[in-house]
Amino acid sequence: MATEAELQAQASVLANELDVPGVAVGVVFGDDDHAAFHGVTSVEDPLPVDENTLFQNGSTGKTYTSAAILRLVERGEMNLDAPVRTYVPELKLKDEQVARDVTLLQLLNDTCCWDGDLSENTGEGDDALCGITLLRDRKAATIGWSSDSAREVDEIQYRLAQGPCLTAAQEEREVYVPDLFEEDRWGPDYATAVASHGLRSVLSVASDPQGEAQAALNLYSDAPHKFDGDVADRARDYTRQISQALRMAVRFSLHTDSATNLRATLESRTVIDMAIGIVMAQNRCSQETAVQILTDASSHGNMKLRDIATSLVESVGGAATRTHFQEPGRRATG
Repeated sequence: MATEAELQAQASVLANELDVPGVAVGVVFGDDDHAAFHGVTSVEDPLPVDENTLFQNGSTGKTYTSAAILRLVERGEMNLDAPVRTYVPELKLKDEQVARDVTLLQLLNDTCCWDGDLSENTGEGDDALCGITLLRDRKAATIGWSSDSAREVDEIQYRLAQGPCLTAAQEEREVYVPDLFEEDRWGPDYATAVASHGLRSVLSVASDPQGEAQAALNLYSDAPHKFDGDVADRARDYTRQISQALRMAVRFSLHTDSATNLRATLESRTVIDMAIGIVMAQNRCSQETAVQILTDASSHGNMKLRDIATSLVESVGGAATRTHFQEPGRRATG
């Protein structure tokens, strides 16, 4: 893995070779993340590129989506020749027949023959910070953000357990704060904390990821009344655009969590069953009595039943237990 200094040097070399005015590069490898920045935001208005620079989201998103889909195909959980509606049944297009028949492979190969590159010029007004809040299992998290500042401001609401993005997501409605200096709906702590970041107005627009999750798009500006009129309309349009992608991401996440929980349950059940067998053999007792012995030991020792069972099994076998588990949809090898 290259060092951050090497990444910075390579980014600068390539940017100069390709005559790119400015670039930001991020690399995540395991638990490590690195970033490199080079150049300026514009030759007309040369501000340095840094971790807070906003870039328009372009075709790089195709790479991430394609990689996620192909990993699921490899695991046997998705089929490239299946219609997109197999996985996104709410897909709607101007042509109903195309919406019904278009396949994943056609999307990945860009052979579905529709124009997807239309975008509105929104002008060069003041920038806004953006974050996406997802509520699942009574927990809130920012799953996408335009900068660290946006994520930090979102997290103020999570610490206080109240604020416009939480209200928007939970009540599935739009929440607008024209001026934080005049805001008191969530008490003085919220408005004061967010305003201390140099921000004045907030707009939170609910998104519907469906299922048990709730979400909202959060926009912050350093100008009061920033999200009046046309700006709010554009935010609503963008929220509608990201809703389907968010639904897909939530589905992938739910599937991963289900597999992880199933694995943990099976591993716990395995070691407990083994411990019950050991107690039955050592004490020549019934299964019910063995379970009671382990339960009493767990209670008296103030330890989890799984930990008591693991300690007993390892003391007899001399090694940790291993559960053989095959994820649903994954083909066995060997």
